[in-house]
Amino acid sequence: MLDTAGAAELQAGLLVLRLLYVLLGFLLNYKIRGIGADGQFQDTFQERIKSFPGGVNVALRMTERDVNGVTVVDIEGRVVLGEESNAFREKIKGLLAAGKKKIVLNLANVSYIDSAGLGTLVATFHSARSQGATLKLANLGAKFKEVLQVTKLMTVFDTYDSEDLAVKSFTK
Repeated sequence: MLDTAGAAELQAGLLVLRLLYVLLGFLLNYKIRGIGADGQFQDTFQERIKSFPGGVNVALRMTERDVNGVTVVDIEGRVVLGEESNAFREKIKGLLAAGKKKIVLNLANVSYIDSAGLGTLVATFHSARSQGATLKLANLGAKFKEVLQVTKLMTVFDTYDSEDLAVKSFTK
């Protein structure tokens, strides 16, 4: 028989497995497609990179700042399969290693996310939670919210319409 801790761990593992199953379905159905700024699914073969100061080409730019003891990560660009999703994962991993326990992801300037990016978001959320940290999402676009609802991920993430509301939620 499983004890309470074992049952909770098994339930968390099953949730992750279910999420991966859903993400695999999206990947197969949309042939590695993502959500564009216009709310439409787009092929990832379209232009993926934009110029970054210093001459390095990236599709994702992340900056962190502290707002009333909460780490806010402003994410700009595209969260897609490859270096971008790896950079995102490493950024959150670094924050957790630095002892940051209250994290808000400001997604206002995310122009595109594919199924791999969504999978990375789920994995970082699970990693943060397992380390006693809280990860909240702010400023999701309408299409992004729709995808989270369809995949039943809206019930997993704490989402807020603004960064200010997400930051204030930590004081409740």
